[in-house]
Amino acid sequence: MLNEKYLWSKYRNNPNQENRNLLALNYLPLVKRVAAKIYTSIQGKVEFEELLNYGIFGLLTSIERFEEFRNLKFETFATHRIRGAILDGLRQIDPLKRGTRSKVKKIDKAISDLKSSLGREPNDKDIADYLNITQEELLDWYAEIDAPSIFQSDASNSEKSYIDLSMAIESLDEREKQIIDLYYYEDLSLDEIAKILNISISRVSQIHGKALIKLKSHLEGDK
Repeated sequence: MLNEKYLWSKYRNNPNQENRNLLALNYLPLVKRVAAKIYTSIQGKVEFEELLNYGIFGLLTSIERFEEFRNLKFETFATHRIRGAILDGLRQIDPLKRGTRSKVKKIDKAISDLKSSLGREPNDKDIADYLNITQEELLDWYAEIDAPSIFQSDASNSEKSYIDLSMAIESLDEREKQIIDLYYYEDLSLDEIAKILNISISRVSQIHGKALIKLKSHLEGDK
């Protein structure tokens, strides 16, 4: 493998397709790691190679735009865009997620309305009562939620996006932050997280889904 600094220097001096592709080849393992995690989360409903192709597109875009954000590590910047490109691809080919996205919208509206009427963050009982479902049903809804059903990738992602996301994560409770950190930053599976926290996989899924809803609500509230 060629020296990473040499590859970046070569690309910056002559940002042509050949030099860009050499850099992309160097970071292909990063794309594979991100794609593998998403492949596991969707339980193999889409071929891994297809996810990889979406991810490579995100990697190439990252290389072309990285100059604007040189105060960030490239791996941090690229991981965000690679994941976004894969999630965009999934949204285009997976109409079965419409039901889940509908539930996300209903929970979103419930949280927004309840915040206004209660003057505080609503708890699960508040949300379940608003939706006219049981708390057990609400937990099942949380368990269905994953990143593709929550986040829309934005081609204008910038350093501010990372700052906003970091602040949103800080708004989570300790268990939610722990699961987000272990899943998205430590690259652990839900099964591995369940063993570490000594809780069931279904409970991890519920907390994970609830955390994603809270992140979405926090980020959209800052716009």
